[in-house]
Amino acid sequence: MVLNWFVQKNENVEGPISTDDVQTRLQTGQLSDKHMIWGRGLETWITLSHWQQELPHLATGGQVEVVQEMWHYASGGKSLGPFPKSLLVEELKNVENVGDVMIWTKGMKEWAPLFEFHDLLSAVGINKRQYPRADLTGRALIKTSGMTLIGKLLTLSEGGCGIAIEQGLVPGQAFTLEMQSPGFRDTLHAKAECRYVSEGIAGIRFTQISKETKSAIIQFVKQSQTRFVLKAA
Repeated sequence: MVLNWFVQKNENVEGPISTDDVQTRLQTGQLSDKHMIWGRGLETWITLSHWQQELPHLATGGQVEVVQEMWHYASGGKSLGPFPKSLLVEELKNVENVGDVMIWTKGMKEWAPLFEFHDLLSAVGINKRQYPRADLTGRALIKTSGMTLIGKLLTLSEGGCGIAIEQGLVPGQAFTLEMQSPGFRDTLHAKAECRYVSEGIAGIRFTQISKETKSAIIQFVKQSQTRFVLKAA
């Protein structure tokens, strides 16, 4: 798998760019140390000079080993795993009380409740009435460290949201979030952090949100639940 990179300057993000292309742009002056760079193997954005120093350790000959993502879950006082995500889903389907299940995967600072993992809830088949959340269309603007990333909104709850985003987020990363959706008259604002990133899906937890925004989200989810129940009936 050839390494690809993303570079950013003044909130503008460009990529993916191959290793050779980054080096060529550096040589021609199209990129400078004022740019930041991020890609597989890096925990956060770094300067291009630091990237040049670390590149020999990140890959050999432009190649990187693809490591399967592994997951752990805890239930009833026991920690189980590691499992590939597909097997984790099958394991969770057999758990009687999913309310006390905690999840962890590499990169996360701490264990998190299952209900924060919107994609896992859907894969396991846990309905939206049990853990109130709603499907949501629109886009998420993630603003952090002088850059803006754009993702696609997928799900929403009063505690956080799920978004589709290919690159740029790492677990534990804090940022300001703007959510723009036809489901809301105004843009929703929140301070948030990335809880996990898996297969192009990021789980986002709100760390600071206004009472008005939280109330609007709760009302939206309730209305969505009503539509879900009527549709199921």
